[in-house]
Amino acid sequence: MRSGLLCLCVVLGSAGVGLSQARAEKRSSSPQAAPAAANSKRGVSEVEKSMGDIKWGMNSSQVLRTLENRVRKAYHERFVKIVDAIEEDRLRHEMNRELRRLHQGYVTFNGSGSGWDISFLRDEFTHGNDEAMLAVSDKDGQSFYFFAKDRLWKWYKAFDTSVVAHQPFAQFIRSAEGRFGRSSEGQGSLKKGAEARQWRQWNEGATRVRAMDETKFYGFYGLVFEEKATLGRLDQIRRNTIATRRRDSHPLVDLVTNDKDNAVDTNENVVDRITGQSRAVKKGRSQSGASLGY
Repeated sequence: MRSGLLCLCVVLGSAGVGLSQARAEKRSSSPQAAPAAANSKRGVSEVEKSMGDIKWGMNSSQVLRTLENRVRKAYHERFVKIVDAIEEDRLRHEMNRELRRLHQGYVTFNGSGSGWDISFLRDEFTHGNDEAMLAVSDKDGQSFYFFAKDRLWKWYKAFDTSVVAHQPFAQFIRSAEGRFGRSSEGQGSLKKGAEARQWRQWNEGATRVRAMDETKFYGFYGLVFEEKATLGRLDQIRRNTIATRRRDSHPLVDLVTNDKDNAVDTNENVVDRITGQSRAVKKGRSQSGASLGY
């Protein structure tokens, strides 16, 4: 419990929740926790703090600039400690590679098939409705920023397997409740035609947060922050339906049997995205030690 809660506080807590405060929050997340009204008041603040300088409604360029600034700030703290010119040049090249990777993670969903259509994110977006996504590898896993008409409305934080190793989902939820307050049951289809799903959720202010257990096939837990105003009008945004694979097929089967889907995927780590073991996290994560997606 302690390691899981501390991890969540570090990853999501841009405000810097200390260990002593985290322990106090853990005790308050028991069934005898504070009334819902008090949790709601605290939860709005904690959800907003967790999002940091990423705000709903930002366009893709603004989100990219924000993430670039985080990278530059983290590397600046390393640059000031360097006295060797060769080491400084090496570090600058490293920073530039990381900045380039940010831009390479942007994808538009225009009907062309890709690895994302058979990944754990397949129900989080649709094609042909001016939707896009920015995928960012970070210290603790991966962050996925979703846009509708170039407007940010969803942030999916997938925790690396090393972060949640041997931690039951119930414990993961209790850790999150120590920060956001009490959760409730949630269920439904994430998009038209998708299978029904279940999750734990928080509804605070302008944001819904879903906690997803993806360990059965993919080996990780996810926290999904969504703007409720956009959730309420998805039927208006998603008027077009473009199929990119057989609806009755399974993503793991498709990966092996559907050569066409594999052929159009230009992403080398498609297998790892489907299994939740992303090489982008292992090989391409930030060397600065800063979590690009909190």
